[in-house]
Amino acid sequence: MTDVRRKIREVITVVSSSKALKSRAVGLCCLFASIMVCLGACSPKHSSYSEFSDVPAAGWTHNSPLYFTPQYGDSAACYDISVAIRHDQDYAYRNLSITADFIGENQKLKRRIINVELADKYGTWKGSGFGALYQFKQVVLEQVPAHTVKRIVLWQTMSDRDTVGNITDVGIIVSPSEVQ
Repeated sequence: MTDVRRKIREVITVVSSSKALKSRAVGLCCLFASIMVCLGACSPKHSSYSEFSDVPAAGWTHNSPLYFTPQYGDSAACYDISVAIRHDQDYAYRNLSITADFIGENQKLKRRIINVELADKYGTWKGSGFGALYQFKQVVLEQVPAHTVKRIVLWQTMSDRDTVGNITDVGIIVSPSEVQ
């Protein structure tokens, strides 16, 4: 905010030689300040959390689980949990099969087998990316009360594949549920 104030003072100082320009500068500064206040008011009440693990260049083996500890903002809110896959353009499959264990305080709450479709039937990558890298996320649990899931363990479970290459990172994204 101090940078904004400094810029406003600089604009007023530069144009203070003319009363008409000074009046216009003050009006523009007020407009700019109003826009900044409105943008601040429009920010979401709860923030999202993401955590990623690097996958070794040699590939993700089926016996190498990845561990995540979700963080929650508002303890009274519900959250959606997504799995995110980052891969390069040389990934050899349309999908990635993952087994996810969702662990509570001292027990496994759920086990899900997740088929993450990274490309459509024509081979076009889904998700977003630039250059040779892509990221795709898929919601795997919805409306999870905060702090219910304490730990998430992800396993690569592609059939007939001990190791899957060209996956660069795997992660989770915890975001506030839109319907509360």
